[in-house]
Amino acid sequence: MAAASNILVGQRDFQILSVRRLSSTASSIDTSSGRFVNGLSFIKFKCCSSDTYGNKFRSSDNDVFSNSNGVQKARAFGPCLPQFLCDLEADVRVEDRENSVDYRAFNGSRDGGSTNRGSSTGFPDQLLPEKIMVAVDVDEVLGNFVSALNQFIADQYSLNHSVSEYHVYEFFKIWNCSQDEADIRVHEFFKTPYFKKGIHPIPGSQKALQKLSKFCDLSVVTSRQNAIKEHTIEWIERHYPGLFKEIQFGNHFALDGQSRPKSDICKSLGAKVLIDDNPRYAIECAEVGIKVLLFDYENSYPWSKMESVNRHPLVTKIWNCSRDEELLNALLAVYNVLVFFQFWEADIRVHEFFKTSYFKKGIHPIPGSQKALQQLSKFCDLSVVTSRQNAIKEHTVEWIERYYPGLFKEIQFGNHFALDGQSRPKSDICKSLGAKVLIDDNPRYAFECAEVGIKVLLFDYENSYPWSKMESVNQHPLVTKVHNWKEVEHKLAFWITS
Repeated sequence: MAAASNILVGQRDFQILSVRRLSSTASSIDTSSGRFVNGLSFIKFKCCSSDTYGNKFRSSDNDVFSNSNGVQKARAFGPCLPQFLCDLEADVRVEDRENSVDYRAFNGSRDGGSTNRGSSTGFPDQLLPEKIMVAVDVDEVLGNFVSALNQFIADQYSLNHSVSEYHVYEFFKIWNCSQDEADIRVHEFFKTPYFKKGIHPIPGSQKALQKLSKFCDLSVVTSRQNAIKEHTIEWIERHYPGLFKEIQFGNHFALDGQSRPKSDICKSLGAKVLIDDNPRYAIECAEVGIKVLLFDYENSYPWSKMESVNRHPLVTKIWNCSRDEELLNALLAVYNVLVFFQFWEADIRVHEFFKTSYFKKGIHPIPGSQKALQQLSKFCDLSVVTSRQNAIKEHTVEWIERYYPGLFKEIQFGNHFALDGQSRPKSDICKSLGAKVLIDDNPRYAFECAEVGIKVLLFDYENSYPWSKMESVNQHPLVTKVHNWKEVEHKLAFWITS
């Protein structure tokens, strides 16, 4: 007797379920695709019961076929069916305009192409093999130093300037005093509540840096003096806990001790990018090949408006952290990985979706999938192979057992596009399970598995999946396009008998 074939049913792109919330019966999916048995009506099966199960059809006298409940399973007499993989979320869609999740953002590219993605952050492993080091300034980037200092000067020295008058970051020019006198006044400021309690995080900086820390190593590089090192470290840890690998001080404009150029500090850290508000440091670092994001919060820093700096090819001006996309996009743009952030941000949104009732209660089986798989399970071993994340493993297993009870031998998770943990290619999982066939809607996975000899049914329900229409994938000799479960039934029947 032919050995039972295994069908691996994947869960991220599995054509068995839908995440569509139907607004009316008129928008529901047609369920008239038919039963699996109809697609196999021309095939004669000889099942192995206790009366007919002879040596002619079994590989050995010790063969025992049973499911998890110990019940013997009838086995079809016929050629060995390729092991199948089905991806569970073929139609990942929530039709709610205000809370919608664009499934294409994490199911390949938005234009329907298959995007090479593989790491747990959502970035292509081959293009972003390790985190880049980003150096971050403190004053005017993390905290509002000048406004606090200016208030102190007004109260203590009766010098009434607005922040808009600080056209250079050299205070003696603004206060009309010597450089030494300016340094003394700044050090007096350090001893007061104006400094110790009056500096607050720049709006949006905390959230933006938390996101950056997912794929960048962050270190502080500040021109601040050694005299305020302890307080500075405490302030950073209070407002930006655990975000920075190192905190380095340049000790500029100090009353004692040696100073160190920011460019030297950045090079010693291996920093590829500096985020700073000071044109002097921007030019200094850009001249040694470090890309710079020149920060001009809400276009309100007059000292950041040197035209010659803005024209430097390695300097990019940014204005806002409250819309954290600006900081992230600018950083990624200068490092030529802008597209990676778009995918990573999509992963964040998807994980937010996992916490909602849209995900927990809004996913329903694709019409026809349950009956079809029940029929398949009589002569194939089914397993789930999903790209879903480990974070939703428990809910996924419960969902599968509720709608497809007892059908699957194994449920394997690829942990793709996860916020943490390692991912595993679908092709590796399929090979480890001995899969011969994959049913999937994602061209990326289709091509990946076809390239290692696994036949693929590329599922494009009712021709409605734009991401499944990559011509190059559809032309692969091991990839066959199917548009509903009835076509799946016929194709599998053909493979069984061929």
